[in-house]
Amino acid sequence: MWFKNALLYRLTGPIEGLEHIEARLAQTPYVPCGSQDMQRIGWTPAMPESEELSHQANGYVLVCLRKQQKILPGAAVAEALDERIRKIETEQGRKVYRKERKELKEEVTIDLLPRALTRSSRAYAFIDTQRNLIVVDSSSRTRAEELLTQLRKDLGSLPLEPLETRNQPTALMTDWLNNNSLPAGFALGQQCELRDARESSNVVRVRGQDLRSDEVLQHIEVGKQVTRLELHWNEAVDCVLDDELIVRRLRFADKVRDQLDGHDDPKARFDQEFAVMTAELSAFLDELIRALGGVAE
Repeated sequence: MWFKNALLYRLTGPIEGLEHIEARLAQTPYVPCGSQDMQRIGWTPAMPESEELSHQANGYVLVCLRKQQKILPGAAVAEALDERIRKIETEQGRKVYRKERKELKEEVTIDLLPRALTRSSRAYAFIDTQRNLIVVDSSSRTRAEELLTQLRKDLGSLPLEPLETRNQPTALMTDWLNNNSLPAGFALGQQCELRDARESSNVVRVRGQDLRSDEVLQHIEVGKQVTRLELHWNEAVDCVLDDELIVRRLRFADKVRDQLDGHDDPKARFDQEFAVMTAELSAFLDELIRALGGVAE
């Protein structure tokens, strides 16, 4: 259980129903798509081989939202629709117009659904009850909002907002790179993205090289700002921070993973991984938020 991304949300009030979260999540359990379903969404056990939908440890509550979608290629639908229209026009000697075409497309889709392939995905998030944060393992706000919307619906309320810091990440990342002025514990990686503030399509992406080289710093001199920056923290966590305060490509160093005891039991191993991951990730996020000036009021 290791998050690969971190989207941060700040709780602005108490969560109703959190003490009864199992019963609340059970209102929307995950059920696979039926023959006529385009998609199904629901809660699935956060811990493998567990019957409980949430997993709780040390003040953290982990949940997992599973989504299954039918895959219907647009080309397949269009081909079947064209065949049906040609048949009608040939056999009945009339033209199929827009309204009927729309109805026929719906019929074709329904006919194809039972034969469609399915695609499943899981989205994880944990509630940090001590820091009043929710951390979603996603780099997409759309996917994160899907999970949070369902959680809000089942819990009855979920007062939160995207976490913002007093200082904008872009301004500080640009200063950190330009002046080599990173906060204590942080170090530069070898990749970044620089964007022209006046022309957003003017983007330079740097990978696998010294970010303090003249070649890179010249982009800042001509007005570009850092919108993504690879950071190393405390020789424990590596990530790419972006201008929207999305922590991407999270990686936990061997010294973090070496804290595990190597349990053979999947549940025990999961429980320990979650405990180590949340402790290390929370410490990193505390330092990152502090480096960005603290939480904006």
